[in-house]
Amino acid sequence: MNLKRSIALILCFSAIMSVSSCGQFRLKEDDDDDNKSSFQEDAKKSEDSVSVGYIVLKSGEKSADLYDDIDGDVIVKMFDGDMVTVYSIDSEWAKINYGGKDGYVKIEYISFSEPQKEKTENEANENEDDAVSVKVSSKTPEVSEEENKSEEDENKSELNLSEKIEVNNTVEIFYINDIDGFQVADPVRSYPKYVQEPSYIDGYCSVYAAYIYSIPDVNSVKRETDMLYSGDPVKILGSVNGWYYIATDNGSNGELHGYVSQSYVSVGKNEVQKIDYSATQGQVKNGMTAWVNYTPSKTDNIETLSGGTTFTIIGNANDYWYQISYGGGKTGWISYKMVDVW
Repeated sequence: MNLKRSIALILCFSAIMSVSSCGQFRLKEDDDDDNKSSFQEDAKKSEDSVSVGYIVLKSGEKSADLYDDIDGDVIVKMFDGDMVTVYSIDSEWAKINYGGKDGYVKIEYISFSEPQKEKTENEANENEDDAVSVKVSSKTPEVSEEENKSEEDENKSELNLSEKIEVNNTVEIFYINDIDGFQVADPVRSYPKYVQEPSYIDGYCSVYAAYIYSIPDVNSVKRETDMLYSGDPVKILGSVNGWYYIATDNGSNGELHGYVSQSYVSVGKNEVQKIDYSATQGQVKNGMTAWVNYTPSKTDNIETLSGGTTFTIIGNANDYWYQISYGGGKTGWISYKMVDVW
């Protein structure tokens, strides 16, 4: 009887040790799983469903590139904290949508956690103090009227600075007068995250039409008449918050400036010729109203022609204007942007 009881005790002890070993092994497995990075876990989840992600730059980097394919060309630049839609990921690349454009970005630039705001309360107070000092610096009692006038003239000549306003009580915007009098935010002075190109990048309008805005915000003032149309070439001078700061031909050997959403501009040269030198006839595009001018410029309007109005082409200028005959013998100049020709 004692022998049987001893055997039973031995078997019971062995079973307990076996369970304990399995538990220790399982705990080790769980520890290994916990050691996986949070990014890998979130990324794995994103393979099965679309996820919201954020661009996170390394120290010293100004932007991250979005490519049209893994071995393709750069189609747009992205900035720290920009929100993206993540479709899928692999070991090196993430397929995403940014500003309406689909493409690929190195996985190291993607985070599934919303980045913390960098600005501290002390920094905000310092910026406020700086802003106040700028506002009052040109009107100190010790400066004579002549010196004040000289300083004002110097300020006007430098970037044509016309005024400074506050937006949402936090961002100060410096406006400059463009050559046509339209006020545009100076990107260098106004936006700390602005990335300026060393020279410029060729681009062109990739949608039917796009407005040019005074600041990178669709609720801001826009150029009502000087829009971009499909194929119009632009110079990309820099970028900020999903917008390009651009320059475009004004039709009089000058350039107009402003902000256009990166979704509406493609990088590269558009080889389509603006003026069809072989065309002899044309009409104003349906749904548009076009100005006819005395000279090939936008400053001396004669009258407007409505969509569908036909004309005969008798000349051209600046690779931008058609000289036309219309309405029983009238003549004038009309922009290539507003017409169809043949």
